[in-house]
Amino acid sequence: MTDVAGHWAKSSIEKALAKGIVTGYADGTFRPNQQVSRAEFVTMISRALSIKGTSKITPFTDQGQFPGWALEAINQSVGSGLISGYTDGTFRPNQQLTRLEMAVILVRAAGLPLDSAAKLAFNDADYIPSWAVPYVAAAYQAGLIQGVSGNRFAPGEKATRAEAVTVIMSIVK
Repeated sequence: MTDVAGHWAKSSIEKALAKGIVTGYADGTFRPNQQVSRAEFVTMISRALSIKGTSKITPFTDQGQFPGWALEAINQSVGSGLISGYTDGTFRPNQQLTRLEMAVILVRAAGLPLDSAAKLAFNDADYIPSWAVPYVAAAYQAGLIQGVSGNRFAPGEKATRAEAVTVIMSIVK
């Protein structure tokens, strides 16, 4: 990939490319700083962990928006309980993945135990929904995900392709 030289995630990206977990674009780029969509992340993590779940799921109201290349990964990831849709019946495959969503999926994929009494020391911990605190704590304590500047977790910030590949590679055996 022509755009990963000198990038902080170069090693993780190259390993993920070599394992077939991710692909680049037709123009020879990886676009590490581009935000990652829910469909992309689910496809990456499904490939990395060889997720096998049922492909028979309750149809989402936006299933017509699923990219063909991600359909099987989405179905298997939903079927295995790795990810779910939203309360309005949508999956939103093209929506950019948040750091909070990434942490939750990562913890589920890694099979980490949850501590319902977990506390977070991030300066923006009040912005993390109470149901998600055990997931963020588990991911952080396991060293799978870090905070950002200012001792923040930044739960609503969008994850980049580089961040996605890096956290996924942290759980690949």
